Amino acid sequence: MGKEKGQEKTIGIFEIQQQTPKQIKNLRVLEKQEARHSGAVPGLPGSPHNNVYPDQPMLKTVIKTMKHGVATRTFLDTTHRHNLDVLVVQGLGDSGATSIERKNDNMSSINHSPRPDTRSPRLHLAHPTDQENIEIWKVTSDAWKDCLSVDMYIKEATYLMAVPLARNGGMSQWVLVDKNLPPDQRPLLASCETFRKRSWISDSACSVTETITHGVASVFTDAKFRGQGYASRLMTEFAAKLHTWQTEMTEWAASIHFSGIGKEFYSNLGWHAFPSHSLEFEPSAEELSAAVPIFAADLEQLCEIDEVLARKALSAPSTVAKNKALLESDLQVEVLQAALLAAKIEAAEWELHSLKLWGPSTAVQEMIRRTGIEYRYEDREKEGICSL
Repeated sequence: MGKEKGQEKTIGIFEIQQQTPKQIKNLRVLEKQEARHSGAVPGLPGSPHNNVYPDQPMLKTVIKTMKHGVATRTFLDTTHRHNLDVLVVQGLGDSGATSIERKNDNMSSINHSPRPDTRSPRLHLAHPTDQENIEIWKVTSDAWKDCLSVDMYIKEATYLMAVPLARNGGMSQWVLVDKNLPPDQRPLLASCETFRKRSWISDSACSVTETITHGVASVFTDAKFRGQGYASRLMTEFAAKLHTWQTEMTEWAASIHFSGIGKEFYSNLGWHAFPSHSLEFEPSAEELSAAVPIFAADLEQLCEIDEVLARKALSAPSTVAKNKALLESDLQVEVLQAALLAAKIEAAEWELHSLKLWGPSTAVQEMIRRTGIEYRYEDREKEGICSL
């Protein structure tokens, strides 16, 4: 170990930590390994120039664990101009480095551990920071931004975190991370979102109880982390957590997720796939409709009406509710027809390729048949699989 002239920080060429003297033979010096910059570093053997401090970080490995034992790999770090630090990396056998410590009293310790195994106790659920949210949106943008630019997609995601649905704990974000690493410096191995929704369940006596159901959305693993089981670990940890998440006032009932990768993956993790079907309509600008547009100010009253109807249906015996649902009036058919025609017109104005109605009940399907509007029935096997 030595000190660079004019610097207060220690600069080491290498260090070795060992359990037994025999383990030294498993180490060897590497001449030019893992260099990320070709610039010069004062005091570093082989430097092509003198007194040059590169603006970009450069790491040079001096010691590496080969097969057995514990070794310390030391790096010279020139991330900060005129401020050289020593990074000490401790590794165990073939598993590689397990921790990194920056030897600089003026800076907090950092940790760049290699990614843990999917079964590692180091993995746990956390909530992302604002900066980590931006990183998540950047990696998901290729899959989900559609025609938006990346910047617009990030702005949209930021806005959606502030809408009424997301406020006051309505939306929660989750990441699978290494708990030994600090926020904003940890790889985001997998991520998802949940939305707390009011729900009701009825028992065999038709007694209705208010509960909460978590809607699961945006499950994603960065391409460079895929195939290692991180998404499965995320959902396993997540499923256990949801039983007690936000249950201070209301009992948890279930979680629901619409899978975009078929039925098998989430079924293996405990979510039960339900039959998922939809009706597809062709957009048409030539239709006429008597429907009245619905605006944001109308939603609260409509939701209150819908809640009353839902609770009433749940409190009725199932056979009675089913028979009653099938006896729909001509007026309801006319109202549904007007709404569908208005949707077809708007879809054409927006230049959409199709209009889909997900999961219509048997009663609704019968009413649509009575409207005479043409549609195509689709039994979904891959996209939008309702999983509970």
